[in-house]
Amino acid sequence: MSETGDEAAVERRALALQRMGIEQWQLRPPRGVQSAHPLPEDPPSVVSTSSSSPRMQQSEMGEGRGAAHTVAPPQTESLPSIPSWPELEQAVENCLECPPLVLRRTGAVVGSGNHEARWLFISDHPSTADDRQRSVFSGEEAPLFTAMLAALGLVREEIYLTHFVKCLPAADHRFETQELDACFHHLHRQITLIEPQVIVVMGALAAQTLLQSDKPISQLRGVLHPLPLTQERTLPLVVTYSPTHLLQQPLDKAEAWSDLLLAMTVLTPK
Repeated sequence: MSETGDEAAVERRALALQRMGIEQWQLRPPRGVQSAHPLPEDPPSVVSTSSSSPRMQQSEMGEGRGAAHTVAPPQTESLPSIPSWPELEQAVENCLECPPLVLRRTGAVVGSGNHEARWLFISDHPSTADDRQRSVFSGEEAPLFTAMLAALGLVREEIYLTHFVKCLPAADHRFETQELDACFHHLHRQITLIEPQVIVVMGALAAQTLLQSDKPISQLRGVLHPLPLTQERTLPLVVTYSPTHLLQQPLDKAEAWSDLLLAMTVLTPK
């Protein structure tokens, strides 16, 4: 790329970050951010672990505050075979596993984007706007999420975006183990079909369930976590705040941006 092209790219990112509410951007390692799994100079797309179990070791996660909705996802070796995308989308749309959620939803929100994306973004569950439009981040948080992607040089068509829970819950809904288990089966199939280079989890429900932790996001962010895909393979996962949270707590935008920079470190060059 020419110097003129480089300058234009920098200007576009600066404008996107300004829209996020971050005044200045510099491409450098986030201050105070450490990786739980140090990366080589040319980082691989997969972070491996030596554990014989696909579950996270308790010593890696430590102890944290309790969370009523936290549950360990099922062992990956117990999951059914992976269907094709049309079969998976039909299975999600026709899922009747959780009556309290099925009765409230307009329809299940499968997700959208590139089926071969390098980036996979996972939110907690649909909002009322998401349920109505059958898409993710379709409410007032949509412009902010678009700006976050633009700051990374991305558009929605380049990523895949989904929810952990596919149906709209009530505001005071307490998720049962079988509900999260059913949704995890769908999500695991999506991850396996996409095989992303990095997963960005935006929300406490998804982060705590996937990482089997009761820590708040403030203690889970800023670190690369290994997410087991199979017994032999893990994928790098970064936790950060959701756009909805950032609209309510704009001072956390700088930390969210540093999390996205951390996620960039595991991508292989195109």
